[in-house]
Amino acid sequence: MAVQDSPEKSLCPPGAQARDIHVSLLLCGVYFLLSANLLVRVGLSWDEALYIPYAASYVGWFSGLPETFNWQDLYSSLGRFQSHPPLATYVMALFLGLLGDLMGALNASRLATAATGACLLAAVY
Repeated sequence: MAVQDSPEKSLCPPGAQARDIHVSLLLCGVYFLLSANLLVRVGLSWDEALYIPYAASYVGWFSGLPETFNWQDLYSSLGRFQSHPPLATYVMALFLGLLGDLMGALNASRLATAATGACLLAAVY
């Protein structure tokens, strides 16, 4: 017996997917704005003193690429950058590289945390 292809039916009403995307983006934006507004109201936490230098090291390492890339430097640099989770430190390095001179290292790294949290909120919704 051959299996016939049947069109998949969505359990969502028409237009619900677009509405969900809009709600998700709205939540993401509101969370980011509220978090960004509260950046300067909190003192230095214990792990920011660890992660900001790691992110600054990433900025320095990535800023020389591709001219300075070689495999030996890559393997030796992996021992220096022992931050966990690395994705959060990569995002922090991106924000430090883009906004570090404008906002300062502490606020740029906190803005990276706010942006990551907003994206996670949108992804979970």
